Amino acid sequence: MPELRRAVLDEAGSRSKYLTATEFLALVERGHPSGEPGVARETYTAYVEQLSEETPTVDGDSLLTNLDGQTVDGDDWAGDERVYRVGDDRLSLYPKTWHDRLAGESDPRAYLRAFSEDGAFESGVPESTLLDAMVTIGGVERETAKGNLEALREDGEVVEDADQHPDANVYLAEEREDLKDGKDVH
Repeated sequence: MPELRRAVLDEAGSRSKYLTATEFLALVERGHPSGEPGVARETYTAYVEQLSEETPTVDGDSLLTNLDGQTVDGDDWAGDERVYRVGDDRLSLYPKTWHDRLAGESDPRAYLRAFSEDGAFESGVPESTLLDAMVTIGGVERETAKGNLEALREDGEVVEDADQHPDANVYLAEEREDLKDGKDVH
């Protein structure tokens, strides 16, 4: 049995009955890095069992069953709320092609390009989604990812709509000339 990280269990326990299978996988994938893409199914199951034991409002069977129902085959983006097989009995919120392309990458522009090329988001990428991907796929510390994004924003390389919004959509500047200099023409 893998050694479980207390911070992952505490975060999941604080969400308890509202926790979905994909949210829990995201917590495990970010909080229990292994040096390989995704999370071993055995590791996810161990977290589910421990969380169910500690938190009576968590339905462990549903977390396991729902994850299976959201798992897709294939290496390309299939949409939100999907889980991807990224290796022998390994699961991720991101397709294998993204892990292959972006592993170790700390430049937010690389993620924005990959998401755009795969048609992952219709209108920009929510900032939290971008940062989560950088942490999970790239292995970048969250504060470093935020700093890299902020530096690109200051240099005009990336733009976002409604900057005061806590989770504004982020774009490559060349894709959204209308947002440069804060001129949102939506």
